[in-house]
Amino acid sequence: MKTAIFDFLISALPWVAIGIFVACSCVTVKAKADGKELGRFFKGMCWSPAACFLFVAIMEMLDGNRSSGTTWLVLGCFNVMINFANSQKED
Repeated sequence: MKTAIFDFLISALPWVAIGIFVACSCVTVKAKADGKELGRFFKGMCWSPAACFLFVAIMEMLDGNRSSGTTWLVLGCFNVMINFANSQKED
């Protein structure tokens, strides 16, 4: 049972993270174009894809698949950098 849940999470979480990342990116770009400020909840929600990517990276590396784990780790770090850059105020 534990292995089935582990395999499901490794398979599903990247797709969930990618979907949330695309949705958050589109809303952020639209809000910036309209000059609107995003709410705190949405800003927090933008960090969830990074958490998913990093969680998948940890699970993959624990499973012994270092190549896939490294890929998800890089995507998670990239997402963190994008979120950090978006959180900085423009001068």
